[in-house]
Amino acid sequence: MSNKNGIIYFDGVGKNKGGLCDRLKGMYSCWILSEKLNKEFIYNISHPAALKAKNYKQINSDHFTELNIIDWENYLQNSEKIKSLDFKELNYKIHTNIDFSKDFGLYDNFSIFIKQFFNLSEFEKEHNIQKYDIGIHIRCGGEMVEWNDYDFGKKLIEKDFKKRLEEISNSNKEIFLCSDSNKVLQMVDSYNIKNIYLSPYEPNHVDRGFNVTENDYISTFYDLLTLANCESIYSTLGEFAKTSSRIYNNELQYF
Repeated sequence: MSNKNGIIYFDGVGKNKGGLCDRLKGMYSCWILSEKLNKEFIYNISHPAALKAKNYKQINSDHFTELNIIDWENYLQNSEKIKSLDFKELNYKIHTNIDFSKDFGLYDNFSIFIKQFFNLSEFEKEHNIQKYDIGIHIRCGGEMVEWNDYDFGKKLIEKDFKKRLEEISNSNKEIFLCSDSNKVLQMVDSYNIKNIYLSPYEPNHVDRGFNVTENDYISTFYDLLTLANCESIYSTLGEFAKTSSRIYNNELQYF
């Protein structure tokens, strides 16, 4: 008989829950919370079979206490909110996209978490994940049409981007490069740097729109795990490369 005191249910399905890494961070936070509170952890996420997720399920959570801790800009405000909660109710259904594990004074267990709930080796084998010396992720926030959203992407491209790539590639190591912008991939391809290998998938944003497919999640998870299998990772700002570096505890450097 289980000695768990209630349930923490992470609901990561649907729009406005963030991208893949946001959902993984939210799921991780809820797992950490369930461990701390000695509650059963249950989760459901979009296209779990595509991600090789284990033991996911939907439950009737109509009578659960519902918490919305979705944050895009004001993490500190939400952090104080989280720490002020007493969690005295038995069952909680939580929507969140942030990693608040440190708010409970806990060290980083993300690598343990993702290996426990996702069959990484099966996905890597099925999708022929290769190992590279260096992984690069270029975060632009979209297709580089409207620069106002992510100005650092514009600044990066304007700031001798090709020269920086050539500096990294001069090591003659094999380099994997992915991006959230197809224009970035096309631009890098035009440089003809022989030891840079581009992601075979077109970029997509699983946080935008209702018609996100199973293949969209597969392609995003492919990039995430290929980066994770690189010895070191270079990235612009953003959570994608940071999350990938936590899977196998790789070195992460920023442009």
